Amino acid sequence: MTRYNFATLITNVAGVPTASHLPMVIVTQGQGERVTIQGHFAKNNDQWQHIVEQENLVIFSQPHAYISPKFYDAKLSVPTWNYLAVHAYGKGQIISELSDVEKHLDALALQHDPDYKAKWDQYPQDYKTNLAKGIVVFEILVDRVEGKKKLSQNKSNIEKEKIISGLEASADVNERDVAEYMSAAKS
Repeated sequence: MTRYNFATLITNVAGVPTASHLPMVIVTQGQGERVTIQGHFAKNNDQWQHIVEQENLVIFSQPHAYISPKFYDAKLSVPTWNYLAVHAYGKGQIISELSDVEKHLDALALQHDPDYKAKWDQYPQDYKTNLAKGIVVFEILVDRVEGKKKLSQNKSNIEKEKIISGLEASADVNERDVAEYMSAAKS
């Protein structure tokens, strides 16, 4: 969740699943015993109004890679997709204290762009306060996590090695990341 923190937040609004795609900050407390997910909506995205009412689902869906049948031994083969995903469930709460909203923005900037964070720290406080008033920060206390993966588990060791080698040589970072996870799963 921390490595691939751009996620899909799904809530139920009047019986209709509603999704937003948001960068998240993962906060762990007490040796991983408590995990919270922080994010923010633009204030005009009314999905924030429903986050407290129900259980929320946050889907982290990276990395993923197309797997070509050229890596398989059987001539009659079809392509597939390897992936890793985490489904995190929990109740949400709104963070409205301005200092906590600003802490969230600081954490997000530090996580993705430390050079910008130094510049952000120099901005006038009234500018940052006005920006903070345009968003709604939330926190989800995670009470259940489900890992999902497909890493060619059903293939022979030789085929897995071919897939790993092919993905490691790719220019696509997602494909190289899938190779990394496939290699770790062999151990």
